[in-house]
Amino acid sequence: MPVTAGALHPHRESDEQLISLRRRAAELEKLQAISYTLARVVSSDETLRLIVESLVSLGYSFAAFLALDNEKGVLSDYLVSTGGSPLTEEAQDLIPVSAELPLSLETHPAVRCIRTLEVQISQDLAAITTPVIEAEAARAVQHAAGLKSIAVLPVLVGGEPFGVWIAGSNEKAALDAADLRTLTTFANQAGLTIERAQLYDRLYQRTVAQEEALRELKEAQDRLIRSERLSSMGRLAASIAHEVNNPLQAVRTCLELSLEEIELNRSVDRENIRMACREIERVTRLIHRLNNLQRPAGQEQRPVRLNATLQEVLTLMSKQFARAKVTVQTDLSANLPPVLGHTDQLAQVFLNLSLNALEAMAAGGTLWVTTTYTADAWVSVTFTDTGVGISPEARSHIFEPFFTTKTNGLGLGLTVCVTILEAHGGKLELHTRPQDGTCWEVHLPAYLEADDP
Repeated sequence: MPVTAGALHPHRESDEQLISLRRRAAELEKLQAISYTLARVVSSDETLRLIVESLVSLGYSFAAFLALDNEKGVLSDYLVSTGGSPLTEEAQDLIPVSAELPLSLETHPAVRCIRTLEVQISQDLAAITTPVIEAEAARAVQHAAGLKSIAVLPVLVGGEPFGVWIAGSNEKAALDAADLRTLTTFANQAGLTIERAQLYDRLYQRTVAQEEALRELKEAQDRLIRSERLSSMGRLAASIAHEVNNPLQAVRTCLELSLEEIELNRSVDRENIRMACREIERVTRLIHRLNNLQRPAGQEQRPVRLNATLQEVLTLMSKQFARAKVTVQTDLSANLPPVLGHTDQLAQVFLNLSLNALEAMAAGGTLWVTTTYTADAWVSVTFTDTGVGISPEARSHIFEPFFTTKTNGLGLGLTVCVTILEAHGGKLELHTRPQDGTCWEVHLPAYLEADDP
């Protein structure tokens, strides 16, 4: 009865299988550790560097990567890592920074690998790296690393060729099926990691672009608000000048009378001095109100009492309303909660709506201003006038920038109002009938104590 070699040495066969299993388990454990490390990397550049270094950690004394550049028709961007730090410096000195391998070299192992998507095996590093590295330099690297066999593997990202990995071993003259399985698994894992890093890079770039666009939009909105604020104050300029001029004339008269009395060696009439002080106080209050409207907004929003802001605006415009024969009726809710925002910007909204109402009542009329608090936690401010109203044709374009029915308007007032209110989480609504006045409703979310973080 014939006896096989395996039967004569059963323990030797079992030992070889055990060694193979242990080796495979160790490789899988390394692959798992590499997978965990790469999963935390998000930058494409850092991903490629760590993948090359991870290939060395699998037991390969030489590892490199060539990226595919379809536009130039080359494999380029050579990355190299080796098992010993002295050799790493030596290898990097031997490889040019702008290394490129033309795809026209059809018989080159790296080109054949990227074309066929099949693993290429060689025992000569120069055959794989020339003309990227001079043959003599490649042999010096192979000798220093003790390379016995080199594998070239394709890398796919998103199902498309991305480049090739080059792995050199100083332990085996020929890589076996288990080695190639491990390398193929590594290459697939690397491709997925690169794809994830590219997605992150695109997402990051898109996020940066969106943040820049939002910043530019906010700057444009701020410029628009400042421009309209100046325009609104310009509409008040003539009236403001009149209000300032009257008390200044009174002050001048009082001072002239006092000066005459001094020149005539008479006692100064104290009532003239007191009158001058009162008129100066009037000018001071007026300037103070203007400063409140023009104060630049801070970055942080604060609770704003709308009743007080409204009264400030209406007081500022009281002379204009009186000269235009416009009566202002107010009904301000006593229990109105504050809103969160910028006082000067909300005052700008109220000023624009008040000016619009004033200009709509050229022959005089009545402006009703009311504030209410709704059950769904909204604060509403209503401006209702008895002016000419807004035609249906104009109403369909009323919120468009630069649309105006006035001969001297820019058409930005309502656009600015909407921009400010939307930034405060609010809105502006229009209710009107031609020849029967206009009603503007400002709605803002109430700021309650429970809203505090």
